[in-house]
Amino acid sequence: MALKGNRRPMRDVYQGIRQGIRRKAGWQTREQTVKLRIKGNSLRLRLTRPEMQRFVEAGRVEEAIYFGPEEAARLTYAIEHCAQPDGLRVRFTAGEVVVVLSTEEARRWAESEQVGVYGSVSLGQRGLLKIAVEKDFVCLDRDDPENADAFPNPRAEAGCAP
Repeated sequence: MALKGNRRPMRDVYQGIRQGIRRKAGWQTREQTVKLRIKGNSLRLRLTRPEMQRFVEAGRVEEAIYFGPEEAARLTYAIEHCAQPDGLRVRFTAGEVVVVLSTEEARRWAESEQVGVYGSVSLGQRGLLKIAVEKDFVCLDRDDPENADAFPNPRAEAGCAP
């Protein structure tokens, strides 16, 4: 793309603004981390390619978020695998939520084109907790440094917009 003068494409401007905000806010610009989304009674984790590799090799990847300066104000969220073929499950303790897959299912997922692993856990009278663990795909609507380690988006090949 040819640009006149010192003008940059808008995506570069927005990227610079985001990076500046992160620096001013004290956010670390470090390796990508597992993404967590909680909405109602649903929990979704997304892993990049390097995270998926670490998950399969090490058996666990995790991230933490702090809600205050104290160590007790930390919530750790993680995904791990173990030998027991119990299917998808979740373990919650004070300050930690862990999604657990069988080792066989984790390897099968990592080595395939399968987007994610999905399931639900009974909450008794509170209904079901829906769980999704997915590969983190490249965003189609922007050129973002966060896309560097993401899985290629299957929709990109078809020329689809998000």
